[in-house]
Amino acid sequence: MSRKKHFFDISNLFFWIILGVILFLLLPYFKNGFYNEKKVEDWISLFEKNKNEEIIQDTVTHQDTIDVWTWIDFYHKTRTIRFTHHKDAFEKSEKNREKINFPNFNVYQNLYEHDKLLLADFIEQFRIQIKQRKMDYFQSLNFVCSSIQYIPYTLILDDEKCPCQTDFGYFDGDCGELNSRGCCDNVSPLAVYAPIEFVFKKTGDCDTRSLLAFTILKELGFDVAIMVSESERHSVLGIATPPHRSGSIDFGINKFGKKYYLWELTSPDWRFGYGVKGNDWETVLE
Repeated sequence: MSRKKHFFDISNLFFWIILGVILFLLLPYFKNGFYNEKKVEDWISLFEKNKNEEIIQDTVTHQDTIDVWTWIDFYHKTRTIRFTHHKDAFEKSEKNREKINFPNFNVYQNLYEHDKLLLADFIEQFRIQIKQRKMDYFQSLNFVCSSIQYIPYTLILDDEKCPCQTDFGYFDGDCGELNSRGCCDNVSPLAVYAPIEFVFKKTGDCDTRSLLAFTILKELGFDVAIMVSESERHSVLGIATPPHRSGSIDFGINKFGKKYYLWELTSPDWRFGYGVKGNDWETVLE
């Protein structure tokens, strides 16, 4: 009997020692109390905040730059697009343009295909604002085109040199000089800036503007084209519009006879439906 009692005394001792060790190890978990729904919500909120900060840091700070595109629209309202782009986007675009072997390649096609990727967020911000403002077809077109028409006109030259006398004026201002008759030369091939070059420089003439408008609108799902006239030595945007809105608007055609109605982008005063000179308008990109 005494041996059994001694055995149970020893067993009890071990039990309490083991229990004490377990409670000691669990003590930190009881420091802040038992399950608390509010604490869990706070933790999730903190986790989401940290997660979002990491995403922004990885996708913007390390490789991207934040930029702003501001203009006054056709209704005299100031509009702003905040967008990100790769920090080397301008350099990549410029190098791509300079290495194009014209006339073996479609210059406009190459510039569009290359720069639409670099301008992905720029285009997406247009999409977001159009959706937020619940714009219809023509309101969306006005929104995009007004942002391009607002930029002052600058003549872009290839093998000619500035200053330059043209059928529509004398251009002797510095390249990219706003509110003047600016002139940029030695831009090859075809005297056109790539879309992202126009966004960066805010400088360009007819085909540079048409190319950027085409790039944005094409990626937004619009049926558009770049139209050129040999007789006018000019380029405009082509819009395939619903028939009831086109009326007697000037148009050009593609090789299959499809009509694109013409939109002049070289001045903030032009609107869709205004007359455009020339009767030999053809598509070079659609």
